[in-house]
Amino acid sequence: MARLHGMYPALITPFTAEGEVDENALRRLVAYHVAKGSHGLFLCGSLGSGPGMSAQERRRVVEIAIETAAGRLGIIVHVGTINPREAADLARHAERAGADAVAAVAPYYYRPTWSVVRAFYDRLLDATGLPVWAYNQPAHSHFEFTADQVLELADRGVRGYKDGGLSYYAFQQVLHRADRERLTIFTAAPSLLFAALVDGADGFIGGPNNVLPQFYNALYAAVRAAEWDRAVALERRAGEVFRLCGGPGAVPMWHALLAEFGVESGHTRLPQPPITEEVRSSAAANATRLRQIGEELGIAW
Repeated sequence: MARLHGMYPALITPFTAEGEVDENALRRLVAYHVAKGSHGLFLCGSLGSGPGMSAQERRRVVEIAIETAAGRLGIIVHVGTINPREAADLARHAERAGADAVAAVAPYYYRPTWSVVRAFYDRLLDATGLPVWAYNQPAHSHFEFTADQVLELADRGVRGYKDGGLSYYAFQQVLHRADRERLTIFTAAPSLLFAALVDGADGFIGGPNNVLPQFYNALYAAVRAAEWDRAVALERRAGEVFRLCGGPGAVPMWHALLAEFGVESGHTRLPQPPITEEVRSSAAANATRLRQIGEELGIAW
């Protein structure tokens, strides 16, 4: 299996006004990312409403995305849940559906100990032949991996690491100490993206590239090609692009911005906030500025 790399949107899940998964809107979103050059998709994560969906809904999202991508995108399926049996079932389903890897945040809510977290990943490793990724998301799981723990998981068979923490020092410890032949490492922190890529991270899983994958693809390509003037020019605009896309957790804004760029992506569902007229108005203004930035950088949105 080819090593996963590049820019992966943490794909939002579209819903109908009645709160069902909007299958047609999901197909449009996946097709959009194929057309715009995304390297892959991260499905059913926090920003994709995975923890708020039933197992049946999560399975259906995975099936539709994989069918629509048709081998043109790498697919990582987030199977994390508070229930280890359900996580294992979701991992087995992802393998049958044709995913490239599964990822899981540590069991949340109960503030697990390291022995519990380790047993959780062991169960996933037993459940599937797909590469299993550990996902560090301390803000949601109340568990933050140390570098030693990540390396121990790699020794036990974990083959990927997605880091949503905000400590670059902690991320760098994993990046520099891991056996990179066996452990794929992505950052999920937009503020750390440039440094992570320069330091050798394999890619980025993030929210803003739901809307503008072209910007993040361009940054990735510039760093990989060592085109440093271009890379620095993009990095200097990254903060503004992130802010205009609504900042962290801005799912309603991403829906509204996608509409501004010609992609109807359905509705949000509780516990995500609704897409209000205020959000739509802000998205229209932000889209105007984003188009200006695109012109200045030579990127067509």
